[in-house]
Amino acid sequence: MRLNDRQIEIIKLINRFGYVNESAMCVYLNLTEKTVAKIGERLVKSGLIKKIKVLSYMSQFWLLSEIGACVVNGKVISQITPSMILHNNYVHQLALKFLSDNQAIKLEKELRHELGKHFTASEIFLPDLILNNSIAFEIEISFKTAERIVKKISMYNFDSKITEVKWLSNNENILRRLQKIINNSKHKFYAFTDNILEYKEFINDKISNTSQQKGFIL
Repeated sequence: MRLNDRQIEIIKLINRFGYVNESAMCVYLNLTEKTVAKIGERLVKSGLIKKIKVLSYMSQFWLLSEIGACVVNGKVISQITPSMILHNNYVHQLALKFLSDNQAIKLEKELRHELGKHFTASEIFLPDLILNNSIAFEIEISFKTAERIVKKISMYNFDSKITEVKWLSNNENILRRLQKIINNSKHKFYAFTDNILEYKEFINDKISNTSQQKGFIL
């Protein structure tokens, strides 16, 4: 099967993330939803990807088929559940935006792969996303125990490569709770509503609109 450069790029990207949302691909490719949908349909007809609908209010997700996985020596994911995508889709949206701007990113699963089998998920906490090897992103859409947060902060205290940690949430109560637990200038807090790319700084129970352009911060 002869593939063009864009098709190969997309297949590699899906393999890296496991699955991608069609709307997020619009941001990454800088194309309209209609154009991206057509690209997806061509990949489906070629047998390279599958499209699935997980939640009614989200656009479809793209997954590799067995043929697509063979092209990049990748992994086939048979299905994705709502519990899987609610958090990961936010992470993917940020990551794809950074990639579209030619920034370097690492996902949590990539960081864990680098550690090999030395630590389990319960033994070491890793960032949801790292930008340019120096800025960590933590997306919190549900409440975590104070003990878990403290353990994660301890990890950052020992990691001098991380110069800033951005905590993002669509729940202001979560941000208030985090602010009570975390008191370190290395950690910043941001709120977002529907679009995580429009997050804005959350300071002393207020959302600041003074220093962001369209809310997106690098």
